[in-house]
Amino acid sequence: MTLNHYPIDQFKADILNIAKKYFNLSTTKLFVFGSRASGKGDDRSDIDLGIESDPPIDSQNFQNFKDELDNLNTLYTIDTVDFNQVSEIFKKVASENKIYLN
Repeated sequence: MTLNHYPIDQFKADILNIAKKYFNLSTTKLFVFGSRASGKGDDRSDIDLGIESDPPIDSQNFQNFKDELDNLNTLYTIDTVDFNQVSEIFKKVASENKIYLN
């Protein structure tokens, strides 16, 4: 995964620092999927961020997490998906390329 305008280590640290406010990171996994993970993205591609959790994450915590991501100082749009809320077909396709952050 490459981000020309956001160092990868900084991206990972920022995401995990926000996530630990809202989720138990021992039961919640965060990962990049989609074009950024497959290497097919370009400079304008968004960042698809997936969340897998057992037990499922609280909807208010998920919204608060997304709100904080929107306030990150980055040129990229971060599209966040709770994988407990999507279809099995979506999971299968999206899971072809995953880069776990934790």
